[in-house]
Amino acid sequence: MHLAADVVLPYRGPNGSRSKCRVRIYEPDDSARDAPVVILSRLADNPGASVTNAAPLVAAEVISLFALTRWGGPSPVFVEHYDRGGRDAREDRDEFALVAFSHHEVRAQKRAGVSYGTLGEPSLSHLDRAAVESLVGHRV
Repeated sequence: MHLAADVVLPYRGPNGSRSKCRVRIYEPDDSARDAPVVILSRLADNPGASVTNAAPLVAAEVISLFALTRWGGPSPVFVEHYDRGGRDAREDRDEFALVAFSHHEVRAQKRAGVSYGTLGEPSLSHLDRAAVESLVGHRV
């Protein structure tokens, strides 16, 4: 895998709040066989909705912006990341979670007169750093 993108993504949270997160996209060497891995990281200066609370919206935006399903290969693998202290407590350690969606089809929804894309309901499974680094083949 190789790091294909490392950007700050602005997004609107479920309540319409201006928000942002760091997005790292690792593309596989064989996109027909292996899935891209997307790490969504909380930013300390995020003024709005957390990655956790906006995961289906952020994931849909990433899939659309970076055309991650363009080749018909496997659906992207999403990992949520909070840096050490990322939950606003100094003693917090780095946290990672695999985010599995009930479906990966970007579907349009409308809330408060605004149309946006979303994925299926998310479920989280905690991962350690070694598991994430094994997924992407690099230190994160």
